[in-house]
Amino acid sequence: MSVFVKIKGTSLVARREIITRQFGADAWTRLVDDMARAYPYFRSPLVAASLVPVREFLAFHDELVRRFFNGDPNVYFRLGEESARWALTKGPYAKFLRRKDVAAFVDSIPSLSSAYWEQGTTSYFARLDGRVVELEVTGLPEWHPYFEYLVVGYIRTALEMLCGSPVQSEALKGGSGSEYRYRFTMPQ
Repeated sequence: MSVFVKIKGTSLVARREIITRQFGADAWTRLVDDMARAYPYFRSPLVAASLVPVREFLAFHDELVRRFFNGDPNVYFRLGEESARWALTKGPYAKFLRRKDVAAFVDSIPSLSSAYWEQGTTSYFARLDGRVVELEVTGLPEWHPYFEYLVVGYIRTALEMLCGSPVQSEALKGGSGSEYRYRFTMPQ
């Protein structure tokens, strides 16, 4: 099975924004310096065009969550929420928010992965049926809260921003393995 080859630095740039805003630039610099001692990859500058090996990328996030969020894996949902707020206001998906175009956003979900990582066999499927969005992700290289919780937080928050109301998310399958499924229900 092919796996994620590299994850684009865009994700780490987004984390830098969040950590710097909440904990200060020095906290981010210390994190990167500590990671560079353990993983030579992080000795190079981190930019959006960087391609980070998946093991180093996940280790970076594990340390970030341990250091700044008491190791709570549920913080990945919050990181996804904050990433969606950035992407739909200042980032590349602001056009969806300007148009309040839920259908176009759902149609774009399968391409989100290519915006953030070079992938192997992982595929994303999303379908809008009235006020319900079904999401299915298959072929993950391994289960990690980053690959599930962050994406779910991102999609739920993006849908909330687009429809202007809270969206309920329900895990149909997830928390382990190489696939997960969620249902997002928007209000009437």
